[in-house]
Amino acid sequence: NGSDNRPFNKYYTSIQVEDGDTLWSIADKYIGENSVDKESYVNDICRMNNLTDGQIHSGEYIIVAYYSHDIK
Repeated sequence: NGSDNRPFNKYYTSIQVEDGDTLWSIADKYIGENSVDKESYVNDICRMNNLTDGQIHSGEYIIVAYYSHDIK
C-alpha cells in the first residue's frame, strides 16, 4: 500500500540560504511528508537562529530541522 508507518525522526542541519529563499519556502522543502505545522516550523527556525525579524539573506547559513524515517 506504500504507506510507511515508521515514526519520523527529527534532525538538524545547516543550509546556505539561496536567492529567492524565504522561511516559508524552506519550510515547504524540509517539512516534507511530515505533518508539522508550517507556522510552528518557521517559528522554530527563527528561534534556533535568533532571527528576531524573520529575515534571511542569500549566502547566510541557518540551522533547520528535517525529518526522516531513517536512523542517522
